[in-house]
Amino acid sequence: MAVETGRVYVLRDDDASLRCPQNSSTSVELEMAHVIAWARENKMSINLLKTVELVFRRPNISNDLLPSVMTNVRRVGAAKLLGVHLT
Repeated sequence: MAVETGRVYVLRDDDASLRCPQNSSTSVELEMAHVIAWARENKMSINLLKTVELVFRRPNISNDLLPSVMTNVRRVGAAKLLGVHLT
């Protein structure tokens, strides 16, 4: 399902997560578009109102080095995945 090797998908019930490495030739936006297309082909939908982006980074990193914010996806500082709180 991944566009590029190194991407990890975790699917469970109605939850999914996508892990994208920092050094990648494929943008997160392209990978997300691929996920949405895959879901459509398999008669599923992605609820973008519940979709969030969580960027793991070092505490002292400049905001200039962060990836650009994805359109239609909210960036958060913490999220809950399969009952585990991630920050």
